[in-house]
Amino acid sequence: TSEILSKDEIIEEVVMLGLRTKKGINLKKLNSLGYDILKEKKVSINMLKENNIITIENNYIKLTENSFGLCSAVVLQLI
Repeated sequence: TSEILSKDEIIEEVVMLGLRTKKGINLKKLNSLGYDILKEKKVSINMLKENNIITIENNYIKLTENSFGLCSAVVLQLI
């Protein structure tokens, strides 16, 4: 049996799964779902960037090398 996910659940999956990879969260994929994470989570993203926890490169939000242990906490900030 397959599960049908809502748009919000798909967005959460993209964020959670993307952040757990080296490549990061695909911003174009989120935008195609009608979600502008850079706008919606601007304060959190700015704080995470200022604290060198995430970077944004080539349309991807990703954890810095030293921040992979904080993945779950970062996910909570972004969903």
